[in-house]
Amino acid sequence: MKRAAVAAFAGALTGLRLVAAPAEIGLPTANRALLEGRPEDFYQFVDREIEGVKSTPWEGGAFGFVRDQRITQGRTVFRRFHEGVDIKPVERDAKGIPRDAINAIADGVVAYVSLLPGASNYGRYVVVEHRWEGCSYLSLYAHLAAIDVKPGEPVAIGQRLGLLGWSGDGIDLRRAHVHLELNLFLHSEFVGWHNKHFRNDGPSKNAFNGLNLAGINVAEFFLQRQKNPNLTIAEFIQSQPVAFRVAVPGDARLELKGRYPWMLAKEESGPSWEISFTASGLPVRIARYAVAVSSPVLTWVKPVDIPLAWATKDLVTDSGHGARLSEAGLRMLDLIAPTAGAPAAAVGR
Repeated sequence: MKRAAVAAFAGALTGLRLVAAPAEIGLPTANRALLEGRPEDFYQFVDREIEGVKSTPWEGGAFGFVRDQRITQGRTVFRRFHEGVDIKPVERDAKGIPRDAINAIADGVVAYVSLLPGASNYGRYVVVEHRWEGCSYLSLYAHLAAIDVKPGEPVAIGQRLGLLGWSGDGIDLRRAHVHLELNLFLHSEFVGWHNKHFRNDGPSKNAFNGLNLAGINVAEFFLQRQKNPNLTIAEFIQSQPVAFRVAVPGDARLELKGRYPWMLAKEESGPSWEISFTASGLPVRIARYAVAVSSPVLTWVKPVDIPLAWATKDLVTDSGHGARLSEAGLRMLDLIAPTAGAPAAAVGR
């Protein structure tokens, strides 16, 4: 993209782009309602029905536990976690087809492109790698109608990546949107892990699968950067509330320690490692643990008044024998700390 074009786009982002150290970052479309206090005009709605009552809440397009409602103890809770944000279009042609350009949220390099709309729930999607403070972060743009870039191509903030659409499962023209994620990359050995645990899905050749990406609350990050332009992504991630902690063997191949050194607590003695996770399984801190373990052990979990599986994206369960890592939780630890594999010990709540 020519510098003049980048400069022209920069001018259009007045009031939208968030200028901050260490990197500039901006929204991926012309929809700036998030930063103007109008979330209902920013998030794409979902179709919802609770006890026969149908609605189209915009909240279903936000990040977090916003889908798959359940009624418990006389109140509604949502157990399905949405890893990104769904941004509604602001421009449609006479036939109602969205015409919004999808742009890179920051400088980076295109890491992966999926041109096949039926290859995943993401439909057509692009992954861009950003290097901030020496660490790798991945933005993902899904459900695109068209893609204009190729893997290995450098992109500038605001550079067009493609066109907003509705490719992928469960989306139609009425709910066309771009699904945006900002992620940590969990492990380079993902393909082998996937082929081990999901044999029925066929062999995987794509390390940029959603299972290998841990989502950050990108919308909240935008809002916090608007308030504090000096906020770094590492500071933001470390400020997220911890929902549970897991100890893993000291010889576990924790690539996270090298990829995100800010995650590592001040060096202390101990034969094992303890990883702190948010409710969605986002790792936020790694510290030494004083007790030797030979397999993943749940060391602490935040008390909740709903089933733990509902509050932890099915990673922790309390059915049967007290709080413990679920099958999905053990599988995740086998990806993050590959020496893991034996059943984990349980702890009381």
